[in-house]
Amino acid sequence: MKFSNPNPNKTICRNQAKAQRLGGFTLIELLVVIAIIAILAAIILPVLASARARAQQAQCLNNLKQLAAGIFIFSGDNNNMYPPAAWTNSKYQISWDSLIYSYVGGGSGQAPDTMDLGVYANDAQDAQLLGFAPGLKIMVCPFDNFPKVSWMAAANNPLDLSVAVRDYAMVASGEGNAYYGTLVQRPTSEGLPSITTPGFLGVGMYWLDPGSGPANWNPPGFPETVVRHPSGTIMLAELASSQGAEGNAWPACCCGPVTSGGSWGDLYQIDTLAPTDAGTLEGGSSGYSEGKQLYQAQRNRFNYAFHDGHVELLQYQQTMQPGGSGAVKTLTIPNGMWNVNTAD
Repeated sequence: MKFSNPNPNKTICRNQAKAQRLGGFTLIELLVVIAIIAILAAIILPVLASARARAQQAQCLNNLKQLAAGIFIFSGDNNNMYPPAAWTNSKYQISWDSLIYSYVGGGSGQAPDTMDLGVYANDAQDAQLLGFAPGLKIMVCPFDNFPKVSWMAAANNPLDLSVAVRDYAMVASGEGNAYYGTLVQRPTSEGLPSITTPGFLGVGMYWLDPGSGPANWNPPGFPETVVRHPSGTIMLAELASSQGAEGNAWPACCCGPVTSGGSWGDLYQIDTLAPTDAGTLEGGSSGYSEGKQLYQAQRNRFNYAFHDGHVELLQYQQTMQPGGSGAVKTLTIPNGMWNVNTAD
């Protein structure tokens, strides 16, 4: 028996409304969803960025810890003598990271005649093509994404580095160009200076010999006993530079946290007068210090490795000797944690 619908239009309207409800969002609902996503993004993205920064910070500290361990192993194999920061003449250059290369993952099979030129390849493929030893990732701070000088880049792409980067340096034996020839870039013929020499800082001796004789893979280093307070004396410091290449003598040592211009600016963590325009990268001997950018990227702090093997993240003011009123004594003569004689 058939029944007829007394009001067929109502059925049609109900079905249409149901179809509309199932067919998609209204404009208001869509805007609400977008607003929720925006709120979640505003909450989550800073957390992710902070987590990434912490991971990079941990990696940088781990790099320094491994490098310090490599120096200790080198010392143990060399009559408890530290490696110098660098040795160079007019033809060859050998830096501390070349001397500990085999102790920090570089292997022992690399030919010295490709390493004493002060250049390492940025990756394994480049190493094979160029005939260089491959660079090590632990030499690079994860925060370093700064531009480098043209000779470190591929000829056809300035953004593609063919030369390996280095962002760490030994504390220099002297305070920069004021001690040129006596504590910094000293001839090996003069022997190791006394640690009581005015202006002396750390064990990172920078040797500069005349002529173009054979590469010296056994340059003199200081004995471990010169460091009176290992837990309070910096051995390695971060040093970002546009010409900071692994294996390169310049800048393999660090003369202190801060300076103000001059041709030795690359040997300090921050050069307050260094330009920040990448167009000045090739601007002569003064170079292009990137330390200020690195310092800011790490929330105004640098990483340091100490002579007892521990590592710390510190504001550079914390590493320096205070004056009588608690103010920093002087920027270019740091003493404090930088000096084997004054560190506590």
